[in-house]
Amino acid sequence: MALFLKGRDLLSLTDLDSGVLDDLLRFASELKQRSRCGEELALLAGVQLYLYDPERILPAWDPFGLAVSRLGGAARRVGPEELKLVWGESFLDLFQQLDRLGDGLAMASIREDEGHGFIASAAGLMNRPVFNMLSEREAPFQTLATLLTLRERIGDDWPGKRYAIVWAPPGMSAKPVSPPLSLARALLGRGAELSLACPPDFRPGGEGAASAGRLRLLDDPDEAVDGADAVFSLNWGPVGARDDLERAGEAARDHAAWMMTAARLARAAPEALLGGGLPQSRDTEIEPALLDHPRSIHLDESENLLHAAKAVFALTLDLERAQPKDDDTTIQ
Repeated sequence: MALFLKGRDLLSLTDLDSGVLDDLLRFASELKQRSRCGEELALLAGVQLYLYDPERILPAWDPFGLAVSRLGGAARRVGPEELKLVWGESFLDLFQQLDRLGDGLAMASIREDEGHGFIASAAGLMNRPVFNMLSEREAPFQTLATLLTLRERIGDDWPGKRYAIVWAPPGMSAKPVSPPLSLARALLGRGAELSLACPPDFRPGGEGAASAGRLRLLDDPDEAVDGADAVFSLNWGPVGARDDLERAGEAARDHAAWMMTAARLARAAPEALLGGGLPQSRDTEIEPALLDHPRSIHLDESENLLHAAKAVFALTLDLERAQPKDDDTTIQ
């Protein structure tokens, strides 16, 4: 077991080697099986984790708070609504106080070109572990949930399969690009063959599009799906347009043919899985019937977000007072 994760930050999966990743997935699977049998281990008894999600971008069912409470700990939201800061106190000052009052801080922010840096700044200030629940650059927990699902449905040979990530038109608003990019990095990092298809104006740029392993960047969704063992239909918006409902509506109209359909899925391998997590906008991102398809893994991915969070928190949080972090102890 990856005990050396104790007390460390988790901002990204990119620095996790294959052995650590395998440890996390096996431990998450064990915790899930125990939960299914009605046995929850009190691994976090006495732990206080703070949750910072001022943009309210995380699932309404609060998988991260639930993960802590299932293991015997407590989670409390901190943000503008809860704290009503009126004395000009900065959140960076607040985080340093939470460093002494709690056992860790889990953060989410998808502000373009700001959110991930803000989370990293908090990690630099705190001795206690800092967790990136979701940023505009990284989605480590959702990626772990998807990898856990692949391991459950395909087995230990999941890295050797062919995958496709296909852009889908947005519903009410476009989503961040971090979930598909984090998943792509994780698959490519294990040597998987990956096709990523999207309209040209939605192609990720900069480091997000850097190729590693066996990557094909396409502008044809059908070509991407052909012969794939698992297909992920995911929406993301153009840079700077996440909150622009008008542009999201235009994208949905202009690229309606990119919606995931049964006809498109039929081009994949005969037993291909279909995922992408939840929520999915029915009749815009995906044909409604596909969410109930026998090979749909959307609900599995959603459930496994809970068990992935339980595994990370249990391996990371420590009741002993944290010591100053070494320069090489942060997983970024």
